[in-house]
Amino acid sequence: MGAPPGAAVLDFPGLAARARSHGLDVHAPMRLAFHQLITVRSGTLRCSVDFTEH
Repeated sequence: MGAPPGAAVLDFPGLAARARSHGLDVHAPMRLAFHQLITVRSGTLRCSVDFTEH
């Protein structure tokens, strides 16, 4: 079980902590060097991709 090789499974606080540990501002625009697959179980997730809000 667990994550497939080369994949990390994190909740949002874990993802934010990992970004901060690399010196990244989690609120600043950035170009990711990896793919993200995000599941929203409740509420709303807003993000901007190529200057288009989704």
